[in-house]
Amino acid sequence: MFRFNKYLYPTVECIVKIHAELGGEPVPVSSILECMRGGGYSGIRNIYYGLEAAVQDGYVTVEYSKDGRGKRRLYVPTLLGAVDAGIYRAVVEALYSGDSPSPDSFRAFLCSIKHPIFWIAVSRLAGSIASGDRGLVTMYSILVKALIGSKVVGMPRGRLALVAGNILNEVYSITTCLLGFGNTCFEGGVMTNGVGVLRRAIGSLALMFTSYYSWQCPHQA
Repeated sequence: MFRFNKYLYPTVECIVKIHAELGGEPVPVSSILECMRGGGYSGIRNIYYGLEAAVQDGYVTVEYSKDGRGKRRLYVPTLLGAVDAGIYRAVVEALYSGDSPSPDSFRAFLCSIKHPIFWIAVSRLAGSIASGDRGLVTMYSILVKALIGSKVVGMPRGRLALVAGNILNEVYSITTCLLGFGNTCFEGGVMTNGVGVLRRAIGSLALMFTSYYSWQCPHQA
């Protein structure tokens, strides 16, 4: 069951940011609390509500450290967390003037907005393949993997942490563009029939996205 409160996504965003700054190392609670306070969120209990919801919703995983001071809980963000936190930041800024939407409203929006985000990501992946920009190919390919629920294997943890941070910002940018009803959201992409390897894979990607989306949002499948 989806668990939501106004501390959820700011907590996830803090963990994504700190995880990248630490080079992929798990994030201690003390760093999360400091980041949240820096963002204007107060109350340790409230911040823990956001952290507990993040774990339950699959946005963050828990690891344990034994460093001579006992067994401590440490936190690692998931790619799903980076994607949804980026969407949330854009929605709150563009539609709610910084206030938090209701759980049902945001859940419905979260499910509906991922369709255009997926196709924009695929288009931009095609564009980056065509241009030969390896950095963008990596980011957009991992973004597409995140949107279809596919795991990333073989990438060093530190590099993946940096990519996750870039993905959060990219999803924020795409969502902001979509909410502005602009016609430039597909800039940087190309039509998929212009890239043979992606054209052959597009049907499989679409099926995987539809399957994962149906699992996440059964009421809209």
